[in-house]
Amino acid sequence: MHLDLVAWKNLQEHFSSALNLAIDFLDIHGRPLVSTGTRTPYSQLLRSQKMGSDLIAQCIQEHIEEVRITKQPLLYTGFGSLQRLIIPIICNTHEIGVLTCEFAQKLDRTQLKDLAFLTGGDQQELTSAFYDSQHPISIDEVQRSLHILASLAPTYAAEKKELTSELSKLTLIKDFTQAIRGILDLTQLTNTIERFLEPVIKSSSTTLITYKDEQITNVYHSEVQYPKHLLNVDVALAKIAAQTKTGEYIKDTSKDIRLKEFFEKPRCILSIPLIQQKNILGCVIIHGDYIKELTEDDFEVLSLMSEYLSVAVSNALSLKEVERLSITDPLTGLHNRRSFNQLLEQEIARSKRTQEPLSLLLLDIDHFKNYNDTNGHQAGDKLLKELAQLIKTTMRKTDIPARYGGEEFVIILPNTSLIGSEQVAEKLRQAVEEHDFDHAHKQPLGHVSISIGLATLRPADTQETLIKRADDYLYKAKERGRNQFISSKRIEESVN
Repeated sequence: MHLDLVAWKNLQEHFSSALNLAIDFLDIHGRPLVSTGTRTPYSQLLRSQKMGSDLIAQCIQEHIEEVRITKQPLLYTGFGSLQRLIIPIICNTHEIGVLTCEFAQKLDRTQLKDLAFLTGGDQQELTSAFYDSQHPISIDEVQRSLHILASLAPTYAAEKKELTSELSKLTLIKDFTQAIRGILDLTQLTNTIERFLEPVIKSSSTTLITYKDEQITNVYHSEVQYPKHLLNVDVALAKIAAQTKTGEYIKDTSKDIRLKEFFEKPRCILSIPLIQQKNILGCVIIHGDYIKELTEDDFEVLSLMSEYLSVAVSNALSLKEVERLSITDPLTGLHNRRSFNQLLEQEIARSKRTQEPLSLLLLDIDHFKNYNDTNGHQAGDKLLKELAQLIKTTMRKTDIPARYGGEEFVIILPNTSLIGSEQVAEKLRQAVEEHDFDHAHKQPLGHVSISIGLATLRPADTQETLIKRADDYLYKAKERGRNQFISSKRIEESVN
């Protein structure tokens, strides 16, 4: 059951005018439906400060929950010593919302000074606003008047509001689909989700987790700094959603045995799986600032939004896959040569800007032609793939390996000096020598091995000169018997 809000507003304005008081009609979730009258200067000043506005809204939400339980009027003192009266509106046992109004309780000058310090407001302005906000009508009289107003609610119940509600939902869905259409950046998409879900659930953070073959691939947050313990919560809920392909709404984390230890204050959490053609694409996890009931209308909106969101995520993931394929060597899964050239150019520019060292390893498989001729090209391809995997597991997370061409590989080592890069090169050379490759015993050296040329960026270097020097050192490693690395330092040592 809903109210005809146009007619109701006219009625509420009469009461506001008679009482000389601002009255708010809020729904059961604390969202404003009708506001009439003018707030006192003191109330306006408190609400003009973000801290004051947030605390007042949170306090109202918490006390509405109490009124919904007791079904009785409530008078409480909140932030800035504002007294607030809350009257429930009930039609035939159906909760429609609440009426609220506020009064400035008496404060002395010390209390006003403390409040000005807390909010960052001007003390004189706050004091003046406070004394201009004293209300001549008693709270008891106001309560009796609001009781009368609330009792008139059944008279204004109308099916018209049902239509208005449907139009509101359709408008929200239309605006949402237009907003996400064309967004292919998943971080931007996550922020857009949070913005549009604000009317449904007062979100404090939103996480988008993507899947491929039922495995998590990426995590995107609406917050730049996201606590690790919350990430663990989100990942766990996303895994449940992926397995069951159903969402979950946790109204109060303090009453959930799985989650209560992770949060200082109770909040609500909503997980929404994103499914397309029975495949799980990802999951959206939304954290609400406080406990909140979701209505059937809310769940209907979320269901519709999830369908459109699944399409948007699918499009974004398809683009990412195309981009990945364009920079990836299809055989080894490493960066291809085109991608390597772009990355090396970026790293050289960064190194020169930050004055951090940069090194480059250029390597190839010793006697690879012999391996191919002896064991066949399929075995050769398997060797390349296995070596690529060994490089990935041996290198550090910051290193950038790529396939340079044929049996040649290249590895960019950001923030790595000559000595550090020699250690990395030797570690890789030894790992390859000790690895149990198929048919390794047939190689001339009795095992699979690599030769490595190592160059560290010099001030006058370009991309071409750095690669050329690494290539020259690789050639010298071949000349000197293979299965080794050569650097400028080793060249100098051999000369001396």
